[in-house]
Amino acid sequence: MANNLSPNSFQTLIHIVFNYWKQSKYDLAKHYLLEAIQKSPRYNDSWIYYDEALYGKFLLSQNEIKNAKQQFKIAPISAKKYLEIMSNFGDVYFLNDKFDNAIFNYYKALEINPNLILTLCNLGTVYFQICEYQKAVNAYEKPVELDPENNRALRDLALTHCNQDNMLKSVETYKKCLKLLPDDIDINLEFALIYDHNLKNFQEAENCFKKCIKLKPQREDVYKKLFVIYQI
Repeated sequence: MANNLSPNSFQTLIHIVFNYWKQSKYDLAKHYLLEAIQKSPRYNDSWIYYDEALYGKFLLSQNEIKNAKQQFKIAPISAKKYLEIMSNFGDVYFLNDKFDNAIFNYYKALEINPNLILTLCNLGTVYFQICEYQKAVNAYEKPVELDPENNRALRDLALTHCNQDNMLKSVETYKKCLKLLPDDIDINLEFALIYDHNLKNFQEAENCFKKCIKLKPQREDVYKKLFVIYQI
């Protein structure tokens, strides 16, 4: 059966990967694994497989690290590689809707460096997706603390507060977003919808919708929302 396989087939390339892996020729194994991924019938799962291979490479290297004479010089470098692998591993799981695995790997990365802003934001997004809103808030607050001008974290935090029905916090956070990006049409529209749907503050909603129209006059949907307010 093996003779019927194309030399460039997924199965053949994976066989080559394993042979190089056994010989500890990791760069060659990585090269052929990346080729195999392109030919895989399950493309997304193959990327998870790739990250698992990178993580395996790190684990295999630990015996050398423990026995190295310059352990304390090497360990931080290896820890950094491990951190990047675990964070990337979390991203791959997240993109494939495997949220428990994503959360596990994000926390592994944060154990090494608790101040990874992008990882914290992605962790918050995972919690938001599974409706764990308080955990999402906790995850988003740390990047905001580290970087008060991180608009992504602020905006996601504002939306999460809204889903918690904590409208005071949501409005307060949206105002911070608008100080950073006053002409962002999406943030202004989200803010208007909160005043309209959640707070029933139609005067503020009207002001926000008018600003949206000024920013982007071609948005017909905003005109319709403003018209509805005028009918109230």
